[in-house]
Amino acid sequence: MNLRLLAITSGTGVPAQLACVRTARLLAILVVATLAAAPRAATAVVITPTNAIATSANKPDPNPYSAPWNVWNGSALTKSGGDAGILTWTHATDAYGFGMWQANYQPLASITLVLGGAVNLNKIYLWNGTQTGGEGWSRKIKTVDVSTSADGVTFSTPTNLTLTSANTNVIEGTQEFPLVANNVTQIKLHVTSVNGGDTVMLGEVRFDGTIPEPALIGVLGAVAVAFVRRRA
Repeated sequence: MNLRLLAITSGTGVPAQLACVRTARLLAILVVATLAAAPRAATAVVITPTNAIATSANKPDPNPYSAPWNVWNGSALTKSGGDAGILTWTHATDAYGFGMWQANYQPLASITLVLGGAVNLNKIYLWNGTQTGGEGWSRKIKTVDVSTSADGVTFSTPTNLTLTSANTNVIEGTQEFPLVANNVTQIKLHVTSVNGGDTVMLGEVRFDGTIPEPALIGVLGAVAVAFVRRRA
């Protein structure tokens, strides 16, 4: 018997059995690519801003002691226990308010924190200002509006947070608040009240969040095209 008569060929002249094997391989590749592109649970990390822009004048005169970048450079922050111990970190300065942002308290007193890229936020960590001397407590932030943005142009509806103020002017601990937003690149803090003073003081700011992983859609699409072409 002629074995060729038993081989049912495909449109391209390849035996059906071989065509099925190739199809199965392509389907396996599609499954692997799909699994690779599926979202994976990312581990939340402590996120430090990369820049800070204040919309109100520094006080005292612009200098390193009161500059906006003090809210993220860690200059007066004691980080005990690494990132895992963030709730035990403390902020402390001196009579000149070294290592924090200070600004004239006015309706426009705000600071915008810039991240290094898009982040999915879970929480915000704040350290109130610290300064020795009689006026230190009155300058601490009492309430602040927090809003997020994906493009630095359009910001979300603000969430108002109420901060506590330590009895001592020297040391402030971590204050933790939920802040859930996706694809965030900037966060604006608009101070709405202080403890009666004429100056705003803010120690440091950090965030808890995850960095989105790029989906492998391009790879999956290329495999799908190859599969269609093979079947044609």
